[in-house]
Amino acid sequence: MAFKVKSTNNNDYRLKPVYGFVDATGCSPLEITRSAGPPKEDKLVIQFKEAAPDAADAAALFKEGAPLGELTLPLKAIEQNDALRTESTMGDAPPADAPPPPPPEGAPPAEGAAPPADAGAAPAGPPTLMADPPEANMPAAGGVSAHTLRNPSAVRLAFKVKSTNNNDYRLKPVYGFVDATGCSPLEITRSAGPPKEDKLVIQFKEAAPDAADAAALFKEGAPLGELTLPLKAM
Repeated sequence: MAFKVKSTNNNDYRLKPVYGFVDATGCSPLEITRSAGPPKEDKLVIQFKEAAPDAADAAALFKEGAPLGELTLPLKAIEQNDALRTESTMGDAPPADAPPPPPPEGAPPAEGAAPPADAGAAPAGPPTLMADPPEANMPAAGGVSAHTLRNPSAVRLAFKVKSTNNNDYRLKPVYGFVDATGCSPLEITRSAGPPKEDKLVIQFKEAAPDAADAAALFKEGAPLGELTLPLKAM
């Protein structure tokens, strides 16, 4: 899917990205930054339409006919003097028993037979964790990099993020969970400092569906695996 994000208040809000893509059964981060201003309720309207696998220009697609549908994301600013920043992730899978969304008005009926029962199932193999984008590039003067941790496996995972440079980097969160076939945001903030290359090591291990304390799980034996996310401050 390609998406386009529209706001009812372009004076106080900045969006990143405004246009983008979400792969089938995938997800994509959306960063919303609000500047200081009076308390006010606004909304985002996120339009979407189908995109070919090799499509590279989401903005161009929205110049070619009406969108397939849209969703609304309410915005509520309740503190006058604080700049508010939030991060959302688009593409989270609905519950397995959720009813399918109604087709858009005028859409043709679906063609062909129903997909097999195991269509969209998590791939077989050992649990793993992936980061998107797979590395962070930021100015040495400081900045924020938003990432998404993806879990393509069939089990829930807990994660722990370790850094080779705790002086210049702050992570949010340090511990957390990623549901089976789900995703979770990771925010990396760098303070001003000399240009330097560092890395994050993100350890992961299986977690029970009712587990609530990710930090406690990493006190109970070795992690199942880990991935490395390079950090480059230029």
